[in-house]
Amino acid sequence: MSSPKARKDVSEDAMLDEENDDQYVPYVPVAQRRQHLLAKLTDRKTETKAQQAKREREEREEAEDAEREAERRREKARKERTLLEEAQEVHKRKAQEGK
Repeated sequence: MSSPKARKDVSEDAMLDEENDDQYVPYVPVAQRRQHLLAKLTDRKTETKAQQAKREREEREEAEDAEREAERRREKARKERTLLEEAQEVHKRKAQEGK
């Protein structure tokens, strides 16, 4: 007959083994870990390049929008100036006709 203490020790050992099983991390060879790290870094670099390309495209679009807006303002100013000049000419003609 085994003593209750011996049974308790066996059950504690079994519990410790179960806890250790949960924390077990399988060995991965160094070469494989390096390949994984290289792939991870390459993905980051690719992602960074994609983000950079997106940022450059957005900056280009913003610059084009600003250029179009400036062109619209110049055209509007030119038209307003032309209307002003036309109005001045009409006033001059009326003034000449009135003399």
